[in-house]
Amino acid sequence: MPVLWHKVSALPDDHKVVVTGQLVRSLGHERYEVKDHTGSIVVEIDDEDWRGQPVYAGQTVRIDGEVDRHDGRAVEIEADSVMILSAPK
Repeated sequence: MPVLWHKVSALPDDHKVVVTGQLVRSLGHERYEVKDHTGSIVVEIDDEDWRGQPVYAGQTVRIDGEVDRHDGRAVEIEADSVMILSAPK
């Protein structure tokens, strides 16, 4: 069952999560802003995790990954895999 964004910040580093949301924008360097109805979060998605699929703002995606905590920065998610669930809205 997917975790809501606002719950991710309370989870420990390296905790496995499944999240679903809408791509908002690319932040560069394999980092993307993704949102659901509770807020948004930055997700690190390696280029190869897209498996050659075109990526557009507005796409709904499912991300399997883990919580990534960095000193002095907001909590992020590091993706292990990404599935595009729908076309851009």
